Amino acid sequence: YYGGFERADLEQVLTAMRANYVQWATTFATMLVGQHAAPALSQELVACATQVDPALAAQLVEQAFLGDFRPQLAQLQVPTLVLQCHDDPAVPEEV
Repeated sequence: YYGGFERADLEQVLTAMRANYVQWATTFATMLVGQHAAPALSQELVACATQVDPALAAQLVEQAFLGDFRPQLAQLQVPTLVLQCHDDPAVPEEV
């Protein structure tokens, strides 16, 4: 994986998720929306995230950050639009 996290950082994220999912979701939601966002936005993201089964969420995060499918993009046979937001703390633009 090449991106916003080192492999050791990703392993720590997964360990934190599995140890205390609600605490991890709260911290991650705050990071994603930014410190200057309205608290209600962070709270809504936490509420949504904590409705997901923690084991499933950890598996999704593991696949999202440890799987790199960029080489396969050139093999796609249908028109595809890849979206990237600005200032994404989890996935920087250069990724």
